[in-house]
Amino acid sequence: EAGAAWNGGGAKNKNLELYESLLPQIERGGHRRSSVGSGGLRGSPVSSEDGMGSSQKGSAPSASSFKGDKKGGPISRVGSTGSLSSWTRYISPSRLVSYISNLPIHIRGRAEAWETGRDEIVLLEEVGKGQTGVVHRCIWRRLECAAKILSPTQGCNTVEYQDMVNEISTVSHLRHPNLVLFLGACTQGDGPLLLLNEFMTGGSLEQRFSAKKREHGRPWRCPRTLAVRWLRDMSRAVHFLHQCCPPIIHRDLKPANILLTEQEVLKIGDFGLSKVIKKAGERSGAAYKMTGEAGTMRYMAPEVVRSEPYYDQKVDIYSMGMIFWYILTGERPFEGVRPAQIARQASKGHVRPPLDCVQWPQMEAIIQVMWSDSPDTRPSGGEILNEIEEVIAKGCDNKGCLKKCMGL
Repeated sequence: EAGAAWNGGGAKNKNLELYESLLPQIERGGHRRSSVGSGGLRGSPVSSEDGMGSSQKGSAPSASSFKGDKKGGPISRVGSTGSLSSWTRYISPSRLVSYISNLPIHIRGRAEAWETGRDEIVLLEEVGKGQTGVVHRCIWRRLECAAKILSPTQGCNTVEYQDMVNEISTVSHLRHPNLVLFLGACTQGDGPLLLLNEFMTGGSLEQRFSAKKREHGRPWRCPRTLAVRWLRDMSRAVHFLHQCCPPIIHRDLKPANILLTEQEVLKIGDFGLSKVIKKAGERSGAAYKMTGEAGTMRYMAPEVVRSEPYYDQKVDIYSMGMIFWYILTGERPFEGVRPAQIARQASKGHVRPPLDCVQWPQMEAIIQVMWSDSPDTRPSGGEILNEIEEVIAKGCDNKGCLKKCMGL
C-alpha cells in the first residue's frame, strides 16, 4: 500500500479514508486535533514551512514529510520508522484547503457525497450554449436543475476541462444565499464533465436588461428599489467570497454570470476562473501571483489587463463598480467600443463610463472609488456592503422612502 500510486491499488481507499477523516475539521474551521488511522501514504515531499504543504497533483504526502509544523503545532507519531501508524496535529484551514485541492476530483466527489450517477439526470431543453459546452434545464431527483455539460471535444488536458474542474472544486465547498447553489457533478465514467446547479428561472442580469431594452426600445432603468436590492445581494456575495479562509477571487464578474431567481434575488455563478489565493508573504496585504487577462475586457480591472503578475481581491471590486454602473444606467459600459480599445483606454488612459448618467449622487461616489485605477484605494467588499446598507437606510427615491419600499 505504501508504494501504491495515488489513483490505484490499496492506497486509493486509504486516501479516501484519510480525506473523510479530515472533513470534520474543515466543517469546524480546521483548528482541532486530528487522529488518522494506519496506512502509510507515499508521495512528493511536503515543505517543512507549511506542514500540509503542496504535494504535486496526483500524490499524497508521505509519512516522512511530517517532521514539524511551525504554524500548526507539533505532530506526534507512534509506530515503526518509515510508517505512519497514527499521527495527531493541529491543521489550519488554509493548509487543509491546500492539501485537499491536490486530491483527484473523483475522490472528493465520493468523500463529499456530491458525485451523482448520469442515469439520474433527465436532460430537457437547452437554455444556454458557449464554445466550451451547453447548459440544459434538467430533472434530477425530482428537482428542477441546470446541467452544465462540457463539450466532448474538450479533453482532460484542455484549459476548458481544467476550468470546469476548478469550478467544481471551488463551488462544492461554498454555501451562501447569494451564490448559485451547487447540487452535484458527474466526474466519472466515459461521459463529459457535468455540473449540476439550482435552476435560476430569472435568467442572467444581461438577459434581463437586453430583453427590457428590446421591449422599451431604449436602455432600461430598473426601479431604484430593485436596483439597490441587487447591489446589496452582489455585495454580500463578494464580501463572503473575500472573507473565506483562504480568500476566493471570482475573477470573471460580469452581468452574464450574475443570475436571478423568480423572486428577483441576485446570485453569482460561473466560478471557472475563480482562484483561491494564498499569501505570498507574512505581512498584511502581501501580493498574490495570478494569471493575467482572466475575465472579460469590459469589466476587467486595469492591473489584469496590463498582465501584472500580482493582484488580489480588488480586481473583483473594480468589476463590481462596472456592474453597479450597468445596473443603475441600463447600458453596457463602453457600448460599441472594441474590446482591445476598451482594455487600452481603461488600463492606460484611465477612461471610465460617465458617472453623471447614474443620476444618483450617493451611488456615483461609491462607484467612483470602486473603479479607481489604484487597487489600494478601492474599498473592500465589506465596506461597499456598509455603504449600500446606509443608502437603503437613508436614501429615498421619487416615490417615497426607499427603506419602506423594500419592506425593511
